[in-house]
Amino acid sequence: MASAEISCGSVKRAALFVCSFVCVFVICACKSSVIPTWHIKASARQGAIKEAYLSALHSVAFDITPVPSAANSRQWIAKYTKGGKTVLFRIFLEDSTPPPGKKIPHSFVIGLGNGRIEAEPGSDDTILLVDLKKALEASELPEHVHKEKSLPFTYVVFGEDQSQVPGGGFQSHPAGHWSVMKAFLGDDDDGEFYLNINSALGKAQLSEKDSSYGNYVLAKLATVL
Repeated sequence: MASAEISCGSVKRAALFVCSFVCVFVICACKSSVIPTWHIKASARQGAIKEAYLSALHSVAFDITPVPSAANSRQWIAKYTKGGKTVLFRIFLEDSTPPPGKKIPHSFVIGLGNGRIEAEPGSDDTILLVDLKKALEASELPEHVHKEKSLPFTYVVFGEDQSQVPGGGFQSHPAGHWSVMKAFLGDDDDGEFYLNINSALGKAQLSEKDSSYGNYVLAKLATVL
């Protein structure tokens, strides 16, 4: 699959984001960070620590299984089980290049791309939505949800080979297998969240960016969970 182009608006949002990003790679512990080891390899990275998932405030973790996908893309089946209820959904990430004449705005940004979350049939999202409501600090659960096939987003990758910090956040040393990404929903950056992926561990983590986005992000996620 050829690399897809992302919109100029996405590049501008990425530029605004990185300009406000503090030049430290230990991401704030109380608001767990962004996402994916983009060109992840199945073999362990040299010097990477032995990892176990560490729970974090304002985050929900789920199991992921990689699915074969085209070049310049990644795909996982995600599974969340709790209280006898199971939710299944798919995560797609496509590597993209800026439009002609545009450059990635900062050395901390490893890449930009398009992604989407797709619904899987037969899931029960009751428990997951409750847990996401708490993690995202949303004030209410969505009602009368109209289900959609997929939820598109754009993203910025600014951390690979990261390890978790106890209590939340990520760091470069010691190295780990986490990729760190921030996702943007809507044409006008209506909602943001962090999505962190560790294919070697088989875990992903969805985290709050800011409580002001809570209700919007939860309502959008409910359409595909």
